[in-house]
This record gives sequence, structure tokens and C-alpha cells, in this order.
Amino acid sequence: MIQKKIRSLIYAGLGLVLCVLLCGGIGMTAQAEEETYNGFTYVYESWSDTITIFGYKGNKTEIVIPGEIKGKKVTDIGELAFMGCKNLKSIIISRCDRNIWWSI
Repeated sequence: MIQKKIRSLIYAGLGLVLCVLLCGGIGMTAQAEEETYNGFTYVYESWSDTITIFGYKGNKTEIVIPGEIKGKKVTDIGELAFMGCKNLKSIIISRCDRNIWWSI
């Protein structure tokens, strides 16, 4: 009888430990929020401390991709970032250390 209670307590304790280990990280996952800067839609990637530009909303014919936004380095231009920009004729990239994913 005592052995059954001890076994039950051990199983309950192990179950609690597993629950904490498996579910504990859920609250710690960061969701990147889209923000805007001078018409550019971007996301701050906290794991790399960099910015990815995902889009542009505006009517300019020429835009300059900034090297930094809010002191964070812009390193990526997302896929189809400038799709639908009908007036856009020229894109100037201010730095060359970027990943460009079929942006135009």
C-alpha cells in the first residue's frame, strides 16, 4: 500500500517536471511584430539583432534601402517585398551585406 502511494507520488512528480519542461518554453517564444519606417514594413529579428524588410508602401519612383533602422542593421529584404509598387523605377541598396530574396 505504501509502495503504491510512493509510486503514485513519483509518477505525479515526473509528470509535473515533464509539463514544466515541455510547456515552460511556450511563454518565452517571441513573436516578431511588423513595424513601419519611412514606408518600409519590417521585422526586428531579436535572435540576430537585425532587421528584415518585408515590404514598401508608398508612391515614390526611387527608394533607398536604409543600412539601419532604429540602430539595428538591415540585413535581409524579404521575398516579393516590392510587389505591387507600380511607380517604383529604382531601388538603391545602401550596403552590400544583404540577402535579397526575389524582392522585385
